[in-house]
Amino acid sequence: MAAQPNANPLLEHLSRVLASDRPPPPAAAVQGHLIRAHGDTPPPVIRAVLNRAIRRLSKPRPLAALRLLLLMPRLPVSPDHYTLPFSLNAAASLGLLRLGASLHAVALRLALAPSRLPVANAIVDLYAKCNDLPAAHAALASIPAPDAVSFNSLLCTHARFASVPAAESLFTSMPSRAQVSWNAMVVVYVNAGDFASARRVFDEMPTRDLASWSVLIVGYCKHGSMLNARELFDKMPKKDLVTWTAMINGYAQNGRPEDSLALFRKLEAAGIEPDAATMVGVISAASQIGSTELAGQIGTIVDNRRIERNEKVLTALVDMHAKCGNVEQALNAFKEIEQPDAYPYTALISGLATHGHAKLALQVFERMQAQAVRPDPITFVGVLTACSHAGLVDLGLEYWGSNGAGLWDEPSGRSLCLCCRHAWSCREASGGF
Repeated sequence: MAAQPNANPLLEHLSRVLASDRPPPPAAAVQGHLIRAHGDTPPPVIRAVLNRAIRRLSKPRPLAALRLLLLMPRLPVSPDHYTLPFSLNAAASLGLLRLGASLHAVALRLALAPSRLPVANAIVDLYAKCNDLPAAHAALASIPAPDAVSFNSLLCTHARFASVPAAESLFTSMPSRAQVSWNAMVVVYVNAGDFASARRVFDEMPTRDLASWSVLIVGYCKHGSMLNARELFDKMPKKDLVTWTAMINGYAQNGRPEDSLALFRKLEAAGIEPDAATMVGVISAASQIGSTELAGQIGTIVDNRRIERNEKVLTALVDMHAKCGNVEQALNAFKEIEQPDAYPYTALISGLATHGHAKLALQVFERMQAQAVRPDPITFVGVLTACSHAGLVDLGLEYWGSNGAGLWDEPSGRSLCLCCRHAWSCREASGGF
């Protein structure tokens, strides 16, 4: 086991400094501090100080951890079986494949891989997270006695890519399976759209945790299978905010806003505090119902609960208030978005145009163009609606000719253009303009 710097207060202080939020000091300063603290400090003590800091920094500040690793040759000490797993994890989290491969070479040179299982597992994890699957499989095959951890990193990567045959092969060859392994197989089948197999694996699980239920419920919701999702949700022995949010958003995204809001009321009754992701679904449901009063109530909940007003929440608020005719609230929410993309612009333009604020809608569209935000086809539906309501036929055709026509496939674009021309012609004939 590596030496630990527990006995010397100065070494403890240095260890805390190296793991703090401040930039790591220069190598010469570290070495000088070590010498002052412990005379001719033996390499194991130096290594132990750096190892402790690297371990602490590897997840929250991986780049700082790797900078400390690079101090080692200059102090001089070499990494050991304790240093390398955390350093490999830091490189993996940053996607630094070349650095990770160099650390793999160091591990081989020091005879720490594949004999040391934590080091070997970290190497598999590095290649898997950096999407070098051949190297990950080769690293796994080199481990004399792999455990569930050895397989799980690669299995989770295959789950992300919905690589069913490769994942099945790994799963069946595992000497033992952890809960993560079972959950990963559910994700594999969910991502591949094979919900029958996903449910089979779920039913065969020896035990289930919250993630087991959540991954299948989220998959059902994204697939539109709300009956299956609700069946599982109701059977859950313990529900967390993730599953409540998945169901609330699932109902909203699948055109069942009343069910979404009913479930939100149950969440409140259960004393669970919603977060921003939950409220995006609630706001979306309210926007589909189109009630001005309900929109005001939901906006008040966002304010009173101090929900994080991130871009998704603000965009949803713009859409809800615009669709419900709350123009002032829609504009206020829009102003809070630092760099709005096409979606909040489109929501605001469409809402303003529908509720009789055609000129204001066109002003927003002009700003959208000035900010070089590319409109989408739905944007132009709102723009042409605004032009129609304002009697600006020529301006509408100008917008369509300069921007809109190229965003549609030929049949759809031609149909929309003909419909608009017909509507404007009818209004002209009836003296509407």
